[in-house]
Amino acid sequence: MTEAEKKSSAPAEQNSARISMDLAMQSLPLPLFGIDKEGRVAFMNRAAVETFGWKQSELVGRDAVTALAAPGLQENASRELRRAQDGESREQLGMLRRADGSLLRILFRLSPLCDENNWIHGVLAVVESQEGPLPETSLPETSLPEPILP
Repeated sequence: MTEAEKKSSAPAEQNSARISMDLAMQSLPLPLFGIDKEGRVAFMNRAAVETFGWKQSELVGRDAVTALAAPGLQENASRELRRAQDGESREQLGMLRRADGSLLRILFRLSPLCDENNWIHGVLAVVESQEGPLPETSLPETSLPEPILP
């Protein structure tokens, strides 16, 4: 293959890889949220839609902490998100709000989204349910879960 052929096929290969990655992320059985550098929800997969009941149009573009974090835990969630945006992978117990207002106890993993030059463009949040849904009244306002990872 000539150098010109390699250069002309590179965009097609990148597009194919992007399509494959998009399909893989949508097919994951765990809820997945992409959060941009400003803290807004950039994308969510099908499992996130099914688990939390939010439509893409309702959540994408909104501040992730304000929309998803349980009342009383938003400050802690903001701190963890900032640490992930600064390059640290994080794992934490918490509670996220569903579209209907109910809360779900979860374990979330936050990982920086980096490009090939190691520039951070946002955060990937993978969520696992830890127990069934919890009513709003079961969340003590003073309880802040401790980070699992330092």
